Amino acid sequence: MNEKYRERLIAAVEKSMKTVGANDYTSGMEQARKLIAFFYQGMEHLKTPDDLRALLDMCSPMSKREEAIYLLLAQNLHPVIRLGLNSLAKRASSNLPAFNPGRPPALTEKETREALDYVWYAIRRGYSMQVAKLRAAQKYGCSLRTINRLWVRRRDFTGEASEPTIAL
Repeated sequence: MNEKYRERLIAAVEKSMKTVGANDYTSGMEQARKLIAFFYQGMEHLKTPDDLRALLDMCSPMSKREEAIYLLLAQNLHPVIRLGLNSLAKRASSNLPAFNPGRPPALTEKETREALDYVWYAIRRGYSMQVAKLRAAQKYGCSLRTINRLWVRRRDFTGEASEPTIAL
């Protein structure tokens, strides 16, 4: 695998981990592993009807009232599961960021700032606007159209319309 692509992929996974509340990649993967293990262990005892029988045989004796409650719960398990999944989905939709189905940006925010600064730098050195943008596109591995779009929106990245004060 291409090393640059591999590192971008790892950075994207780590960013996702931080977005959902983990401190870093390792702690995020550990949380995910624990969650999966919790569900797996819970389901391990319910794989077959015999597994469920063995689990129920290990339970302490129940009163008639408790038996009626558990039987009612078992008979109405599908709405309980649905209610639990709906609650989980609502919690996930409020805590997790929305899915962005659009194309990922060609440049990161840092690279965008650097590319715009590079255009200013080239203009200050006497290059025409078009040549400065073309060289920035070549240097940052994107299209001239991308640099043109960023140039039009440069206020979004620099907060100002005039030449940046950063010296290169």
